[in-house]
Amino acid sequence: MTDKYADWNELVTDRDPDTGELVNVEGRDWYIGLRPGSGVYLLHMAIHGGAIEAPPEQLADHASTGCPFYTFAGTRSSGNTSLHITSTRFDEPRALDLARRATRIVSWHGSAGPSGEAVTYVGGLDSELGPLIRARLAEAGFRCDDPPDDLGGMNPGNICNIGLRAAGVQLEMSRTQRQQFFTPDLRRSTIEDPANRTAAFYAYVEAVNQGIADLSLPVGPG
Repeated sequence: MTDKYADWNELVTDRDPDTGELVNVEGRDWYIGLRPGSGVYLLHMAIHGGAIEAPPEQLADHASTGCPFYTFAGTRSSGNTSLHITSTRFDEPRALDLARRATRIVSWHGSAGPSGEAVTYVGGLDSELGPLIRARLAEAGFRCDDPPDDLGGMNPGNICNIGLRAAGVQLEMSRTQRQQFFTPDLRRSTIEDPANRTAAFYAYVEAVNQGIADLSLPVGPG
């Protein structure tokens, strides 16, 4: 995917050349959801939330009970992919503030993945937490593979890697995998209703949180 905007400033200052009006308006085209807590041990992030990459926002939100959460979410009826800023350039100020204060970060994403294959690419520089999450996902029956280079989350500038340990976890879920989390589809109206979540949704989140628990990490705000 080629991003329309190189960074946050470009996104929020873009204006229609004909009318001069802002193209991307908070509350109309996008919103930011966050629970900062008074301190940050473990941060769950979905920087491509809403209809940008459905449904990492809902998974991250559900996983983050008791600890900080952040999402930047697209809310348009269509054209939300234009709001995508890649993880190495995502510099929204509130996201950076939370991430830089976090001991551990789990960043949730959606990718196309192989056609018809349900798979999660577990990446990022956290060589302790990443394998624990991967093991728990596999134990729960979710296929996990080594990520391709462009989805590896290995760049130190990736937002998942800018916390206090300079190492985080990036979960890239294929479209087929994500489709298993909601019924009947991944439309915005579907993913915003918890009644449409499947058993796989809850099993996946539980597996991720079990991996976190295996690290014996305090996950609540401090």
